Amino acid sequence: MLLIGDGAEKENLLQIIQTENIANVTMLPAVPKSEMIRYISISDVALVNLMKSGYL
Repeated sequence: MLLIGDGAEKENLLQIIQTENIANVTMLPAVPKSEMIRYISISDVALVNLMKSGYL
């Protein structure tokens, strides 16, 4: 699994990945929009979350 960006839960996710010794997750920092097409084109599934938790 590839996670890209710097969302509100990034630190929590990094902690879970490390604590649970999850090896199949890679996290990348935010990338420019111009580079995102590269990642989307190799993805089977993509989730773009634009709202912070609690607004829905």
